[in-house]
Amino acid sequence: MAGTFTITGMAAGLASGEKIIGPISATGNALIGQITDVALSSGDNTFTIPTGAVAALIIFPQAMTQTVKLRTGSDTGGCIVGPQSAANFVLLPLATGVSSLIINASGAVTLTTEINYI
Repeated sequence: MAGTFTITGMAAGLASGEKIIGPISATGNALIGQITDVALSSGDNTFTIPTGAVAALIIFPQAMTQTVKLRTGSDTGGCIVGPQSAANFVLLPLATGVSSLIINASGAVTLTTEINYI
């Protein structure tokens, strides 16, 4: 059975009350038995994306103070994320044919960052 990521949530304090979010799911197309646990070096950290992966869930250390930029091997820009104490993860959909994930860290992240693929 292929893996699934599911997100649920709630936005409270709205003028109209609250809004329930999800559940929103992403389901893989293949069995991927790979999780990468790594300490990030300052600068680019490149990871090979398993064949058939459709999404990567990147979980950063709760105590991380560095800013990171995520991009794929075919991307020259990237998306700046973290550090945030309330949300220490990013769910990144992967385009077909993308073979590498690059996490650029503003400084060394010595605590473990976990990358999960589906």
